[in-house]
Order: sequence, then structure tokens, then C-alpha cells
Amino acid sequence: MPVIAALRGDFMGNALAKMWTDRAEISEERPRSAPVVVAVNIPCKLYWGSGAPVEKGDFPAVSEAVSVNAKLFLAADIEVKAGSKISVTRGTRTFVFSRSGEPLVFTKHQEIPLALERRYA
Repeated sequence: MPVIAALRGDFMGNALAKMWTDRAEISEERPRSAPVVVAVNIPCKLYWGSGAPVEKGDFPAVSEAVSVNAKLFLAADIEVKAGSKISVTRGTRTFVFSRSGEPLVFTKHQEIPLALERRYA
């Protein structure tokens, strides 16, 4: 069953998280089956950076460089495996990221590098 952020008590104690107005849905690939949604309606913040592009090798199963530098901030206790597909909704727009990188986990939050799905890049 997917994690539903509205039921999580730890979110309210994180001052940083109060600025997170975006919502994420996280899916994982499973062998010989369709992707499985593991978390929905997760409060987060999508950051569009201006740094260097993501190079191949930064993400599992990505064979080309990606020209978008995006990062997702969310609660530290949400498990996000490298290679997950993540959809982020901001207002009325939804951005789909084909692969997530290895999360950098801190005490109250984590930062996850993202590869924008090819239809956007």
C-alpha cells in the first residue's frame, strides 16, 4: 500500500517542510510487471538548478547526458530507491522524471537528483 503523506505526523514538525507545496508520486520498477506506486501525495519541493547538466553514469539505466539539473527535497523517512520514477505536481502542472539518483539523506530531509523524462528534455 502506498505511503500517504497526509497521515504522517513527522511532516508537521519539520520547519523546512512547511515550504514544500509540491506533491510527489513515487513508482518503482518491478521485474516482469508494471511499475508499482509506492508513495502518493508526498509533500516536497522541486528545485530547478542552474548548475552543470547531469552526466551519464549519474543515474541507473541512463545512457545519455540530461540537460536539466533538477533536485527534489522531501522528508528523510520516505524511502526512495535510486532509479525510481517520480511525478511532481506543482499547481496545475505535473513534471515526470524517468529516474531518480541516489538520495542524500539528512536528519529531517533528503535531496534527490532527478532526470527529466525525455518528452520534456
